[in-house]
Parts: sequence; structure tokens; C-alpha cells
Amino acid sequence: MRKNPEQQVHFQVAGFLKLVLRTDVFFTTFPAGGGGKLRGAFLKRMGLVPGVPDVLIVYQGRAYWIELKSDSGQLSKTQKDTIAALNTAGSHVMICHSVEEVSYALSLWKIPTRIKKVA
Repeated sequence: MRKNPEQQVHFQVAGFLKLVLRTDVFFTTFPAGGGGKLRGAFLKRMGLVPGVPDVLIVYQGRAYWIELKSDSGQLSKTQKDTIAALNTAGSHVMICHSVEEVSYALSLWKIPTRIKKVA
């Protein structure tokens, strides 16, 4: 298996969120990348919007999105356009490169955690 730095960030963030989020906070991920054109076409036909951020957190009826990137990762034009559409719809979106940045986003958004001080 090839090394995939962004995939490693995904695994770390998912483990972190499972550990620290309270039961009144919902989260899920959208592992839509990879798999080639056929898989991409299949997901698009099912309604997945291209460029949707990797993590969705819902707290008190509000949607918060996190786009995960490796240290060298950059947003595509499609991701930028989708993030702009989410912002227009009233959602919060942050681009994070580490668990520490995700922890900062939770703090900024005032999403409660099981642990008083995270990361």
C-alpha cells in the first residue's frame, strides 16, 4: 500500500473525534476521493457533490465542515467552489492539516468535548 499522508490525517482526525466529542455532537466523514473516474461518476450519480469537505460535524442543528489536507495539500477549484456554496448556505468550513487544527476549530465553533482542554 502506498503512503498517503492525507489518508493518515483522516485516520488521526477520526480517532480524535471519536474520543473527544460528546454524545450530543454528531460527526461523519465522506471518503469520496480515490477509486478513479468510474467510482467518481457513480458517487456523483448518487448525489454526492464534488468537492464536499471530508468531515461533517452537527451540533445544535448547525453544520460544521472540515476539509482535511496533508501539509503540502492544496484545495482544488472544485473544493473552493463547494466551500463557497456551503458558506453561502450558512455553514462553517475550515481547512485543517492536523488534529491540533481540528481541536482549534472545535474550540472556535464552541463545540463541547468530553475533555476540558483538547490537543
